Amino acid sequence: MARKFIYDNGEEKLGPVTGAELLRLRAEGEIDDNTWVRREDSATWRPLRNTDLREEREKEASRSLWSLLFRHLSPGLKVAIFLFLLIIVVMLLTVAAYLWPVLLCLLLLWMLYRIISR
Repeated sequence: MARKFIYDNGEEKLGPVTGAELLRLRAEGEIDDNTWVRREDSATWRPLRNTDLREEREKEASRSLWSLLFRHLSPGLKVAIFLFLLIIVVMLLTVAAYLWPVLLCLLLLWMLYRIISR
């Protein structure tokens, strides 16, 4: 389960948010390393720069290519991309179903040519 944090933006205390959300807020410039942060289950406040977010940084660094590409896409666009890829795969399988005898003949002819040309 993700650790939760409370942060103070100078006007109010906000949260709970995950460590990954803290990293995102810092990257977007909404908070900085001087923002006061505490774990949800702790009463000790400390600057963000002194907060241990190694676990969250490691998870962010090990994200898959798929999650990095589709992080900001709307669900509708994700469905549209999935359907497009599905149609492409079905079309390729359909073409392969009709062309496999031709491809097999070409392979046999190539092998025969290689044997004869020696």
